Amino acid sequence: MVRKRQVEDQAWLEQELEGSEFQDARLRNRFGVLLEQFWKGIVQAPCLSRSLVKLAQLGGYLARANDPPPGNKVIWRGMHRLMEIEIGYQLARRDSG
Repeated sequence: MVRKRQVEDQAWLEQELEGSEFQDARLRNRFGVLLEQFWKGIVQAPCLSRSLVKLAQLGGYLARANDPPPGNKVIWRGMHRLMEIEIGYQLARRDSG
């Protein structure tokens, strides 16, 4: 059962890599390594506060050492920007494949 899962995982990784376009082989290889690490659970989800700061940075928050925590507006702008990025990604995947 474990072996079958590994084969399925490898097939999924290869399918994802084949369905993506890269400028050169180095980027493809690096993306493959990152996907593999993600799939194996090596990459853990960041804590909530780090995720909120990253989201706020999409909305224009600078995250300097002495800055106060991000506010609602900048988090909302970041969420809006993230949604635009996701829509663009989905459209690119649909048009390219």
